[in-house]
Amino acid sequence: ADQPSLDMLGGMRAELRQPRFANFDPELKRYAYCVAGTVGLMMLPVLGVSELTPEIEARAVDLGIAIQLTNILRDVGYDAGLGRIYLP
Repeated sequence: ADQPSLDMLGGMRAELRQPRFANFDPELKRYAYCVAGTVGLMMLPVLGVSELTPEIEARAVDLGIAIQLTNILRDVGYDAGLGRIYLP
C-alpha cells in the first residue's frame, strides 16, 4: 500500500541526481512511473475504485506516465534552460 509513495519519493531523489535520461526504456519510463504513474495508483481509491485488478492498476500507471510525458513535452524549453534534459 505504501509502495507507490516510496516509489514517488525515489523518483524525486533520482531527478536531483540525474537531470538527463539516456533512453526511454528503462530510464525515462521508470522516472515517469515514479513521479506520475504512482499518482495514478494513489488516485484509484479517491476515484472510488473498490476492486483493484492488475489491468486497472496498469491503466492507472499508463495514464500517469502519459500525463508526465505530456508535461515534459510542454516544458522542454524551460527545463533545458535549467539543465534538465528529459528527452533521450
